[in-house]
Amino acid sequence: MTTAQLSDWQQLSLRYAERRFGTEIAQVVAGMVAADVPKLSTLLRSAVVTGDRIPSETLHALVALSFDKVLTIGAGPGFSEYAQFFDSALLIIEELRRRGSSTTSLWLAAARFEARLANGSPRRRKLIEQAAEASLNDVERVHALLTLAKYHTDVSAYGRARRRLDECRRLLTADAPSEYVVDVETATGISYYYADTEAAERYFDRAVELGQPVLGERGVRQAVATAVHYLGRLAHDHGDLRSALHLYVGAEHLSDNMLTGQGFFHQRLAEVLVAHGTVEQARYHIEQANAIFTQAGEVSIAVAVLRGTWVRFYVRLGEFDHAERTGVDGLKISHDHIGPRAELVLLAELFMLQLRRRRWLGLVPLALRGGWLFFWTETTGGVHRLPRQLMTVVRRLAPMVRLRRRETGSREVLECPCGAGH
Repeated sequence: MTTAQLSDWQQLSLRYAERRFGTEIAQVVAGMVAADVPKLSTLLRSAVVTGDRIPSETLHALVALSFDKVLTIGAGPGFSEYAQFFDSALLIIEELRRRGSSTTSLWLAAARFEARLANGSPRRRKLIEQAAEASLNDVERVHALLTLAKYHTDVSAYGRARRRLDECRRLLTADAPSEYVVDVETATGISYYYADTEAAERYFDRAVELGQPVLGERGVRQAVATAVHYLGRLAHDHGDLRSALHLYVGAEHLSDNMLTGQGFFHQRLAEVLVAHGTVEQARYHIEQANAIFTQAGEVSIAVAVLRGTWVRFYVRLGEFDHAERTGVDGLKISHDHIGPRAELVLLAELFMLQLRRRRWLGLVPLALRGGWLFFWTETTGGVHRLPRQLMTVVRRLAPMVRLRRRETGSREVLECPCGAGH
């Protein structure tokens, strides 16, 4: 329906909405008026109705601000309009695309938001692919392909991830933004982390080496932070708990303010502290991670991963029934949200729990599901790489085996260096 087809009162209402919300949107994106996520959700809805009267740069800024706010601060547990928030944002991005504006960064922000709702969903992949299609230059295309590679790693498609990363390398020129140069190395390391830890460590070290001299440039700190974080995971895998804690804390000091990343920081600290037997400090960090994921509206793989940490925590306390219920809940989340690695970890947790409780019949379905999932999702590179991958799995399972053996925790004192005063 065109404006001419509207009745007089409808045209009057539309003009009032255009004046009111157009002015309010301009003030918010200019930083003159503060707006939380519920308020931004209202402005996004109003922009869908009155957007054809709003300049493209203002609409772009509104969508970017809205995603940034929901990803860094969150809306809190009482917010129930995520679907409407998301749909409105997507409609505005599509309108900007129709106008010929740059939309790659907005599609990628939408994909990052979708990862909280369904990490391995086809919709997330589609949003990233739309970002690649909308790219106006090589830098935008590298950004999109790099994000697509991370998606492939998240769903255990490691070969596809590395092909996208190789494409990024071909597109990166001598004057390319440093954040992408460093992040390609970090992302490649992550793609190897689950199958070849030696190769992964080389790429993480390379990312740190490239990033240290240019930490002040946009985006570099986060790429380096992620590499350092994974070096912490490697230290934990090798049983060096003290180094793992210090690497995690160092990574957090470098990282951006994204809520999900903060949640994983607390979850990884808790994981190390549970392995050591420092349960009260571990409880603090698990509860912090849980609160942050709730604030962020996280319902996908991050929650399943945290369930695995809760399982180990309850095992430490001897609360086996609670551990089993938590693990089963985590399995459902990881399966529903296409998170094969999280599912494998939870299967291993439950397997060790059933073994501990001598429930022999319960071992069979867990072993069958775990074996099937591993060989169909995690084996890459053919038979010749299988022994190395199996050794990597053994290293991943080692903390669980150590947890089962150390009933009262380690005699070595291990203080968490996070500075929280817990």
